[in-house]
Formats: sequence, structure tokens, C-alpha cells
Amino acid sequence: MVIIGIDDVNTVVNTIKAFPNPTTGNITISTGVAFDKATLKLTTLTGQVVLYTENVNGNLYTMDIAHLAEGVYIADVMMKNNKWQVRIVKN
Repeated sequence: MVIIGIDDVNTVVNTIKAFPNPTTGNITISTGVAFDKATLKLTTLTGQVVLYTENVNGNLYTMDIAHLAEGVYIADVMMKNNKWQVRIVKN
């Protein structure tokens, strides 16, 4: 039997990854748990929403951001009572 402490569980649940980062086109986002009707919002540093998607399911979500200007963006993933945030660099 393996016992995982509470801190270990929170680390997995609160983990978000975006790859490849930086990117010139597609970016894939994953969290420590599978998406279940999650909402994904991509914003500029000034708060302008440039991409919004609802009902995201599965272990990974890939989006094409090739059409966006070069710069730094913030990806927010919201699901149930959880929220993850990751910085994405578009070259």
C-alpha cells in the first residue's frame, strides 16, 4: 500500500503545464487531473480575451494560436472549484 500525503495530492491537482512554451503555433495544456467540462480562457496581459472555450474534456487540450500576435498570454483553466493559470509565450 502506498500512502500519499495531502501535500502530494495538492501538488498534482494544482499543476498545470503548457507545451511547447514558447510556441509559434499549437500549444497543449494539461493539468494534474482530467478536464471535465472545463472552461479555458486565453487573455493578453492587459486582460483582453483572445480565446474562450467551454466544455473541454480529456487529459490534454491543444489550441492553435498561430494567428495571434507575438507576446505573452495568460491561460486560465476553470473546472468545478479549481482554477489553474499558466503563462504562454507566443513567438
